[in-house]
Amino acid sequence: MTLLKLNRADNGEYVCPECGHVLQRVAGDAVTVVDGKFNMEDTKTRYECDSCKVFYRELLDTDYYDVFPLQQKKEKKKKILATGELQPMKLHLDKKGRCSCPRCGADMVVVEGQPVRIVDGKPTMEDVASYFRCEMCSSIYRRIVNTEYFQWAEK
Repeated sequence: MTLLKLNRADNGEYVCPECGHVLQRVAGDAVTVVDGKFNMEDTKTRYECDSCKVFYRELLDTDYYDVFPLQQKKEKKKKILATGELQPMKLHLDKKGRCSCPRCGADMVVVEGQPVRIVDGKPTMEDVASYFRCEMCSSIYRRIVNTEYFQWAEK
């Protein structure tokens, strides 16, 4: 870990120690949940350098800053739609055999239908029809009976 102090320009704004450009101040956000865990990293103010593709975040109010790659930071901020915002939709595989998740944009996989199973002496028809599954946001889209439309489902 490399900690450093940020210098200020004549106008009082912080400048990048690498290239000397004025850093863009980005205010902290509320706590978010990423992959089922609380993300506290985005709660503090940070200073971004678009030229060097890095950002600086202060370490515990010490006036010392740690540097992080800007690309990695922005990738974490993918927006995942709430399930209530999803309407029934048509889902198709493209020519490469892929379909983007309507909720998070990641590639989904098609889970082929299975034969009827017997569970505890009763027939279970839960996975008889094929459906789409997104590994990134754990979403499942099942076909609405006798239509071309799919709808988000809990399991």
